Amino acid sequence: ATRAARLDEAAKGRPFADFSLRRSPDLSTSVARSAFIGGASHTADADASMRLGIPVTGTMAHAWIMGHKAAVAGYVEAKKAGRAERWVSPYIESVNREFYENLVRDAVDEVWPNVSNSQIELVGFKAYLKSMPTNSVLLIDTYNPVQGMKNAIRAAIETGTKLNGIRLDSGDLYELAWTGKELLDEARQTHPELFANSKIFA
Repeated sequence: ATRAARLDEAAKGRPFADFSLRRSPDLSTSVARSAFIGGASHTADADASMRLGIPVTGTMAHAWIMGHKAAVAGYVEAKKAGRAERWVSPYIESVNREFYENLVRDAVDEVWPNVSNSQIELVGFKAYLKSMPTNSVLLIDTYNPVQGMKNAIRAAIETGTKLNGIRLDSGDLYELAWTGKELLDEARQTHPELFANSKIFA
């Protein structure tokens, strides 16, 4: 609670969220409760939200990108074997199955045979924007944070989805935040409808 109070003072009225569940010593709601008492506006702990009525928030996870990496890898292997039509799609039960499958095929075919992590990340971002268009905060540092920022902007433009923000999770947050601001400001000049309210979440 004391730490949250210090963060609240430093934030000068800007909201901040409790993301402590990953570091809590147990799975109780005590840390989320204490952070909320200290001034956190939201928690990423869904259980604390349900039990205590604390507003819940969240963004995408690295696992989202890695899941799409596995899907791309499967298609790449099928294509290498000359049997792209036999690719076993992991999206069989998804309501967005056709969109995801076409996204993977088009991304790989466009850069074949040099499929990079950056291309995979772009696939993941576009898929996330399709699935969660109203919660469009993209986690940009699964691979390279600056390239991730550029991919987030590109994904928003190519899907026509408003980008609520980018999330910085590692590295020099101060320097990366300024780089992100520059890139978002530049994108806002040409696409104000997509980036007018884009935030940086660190």
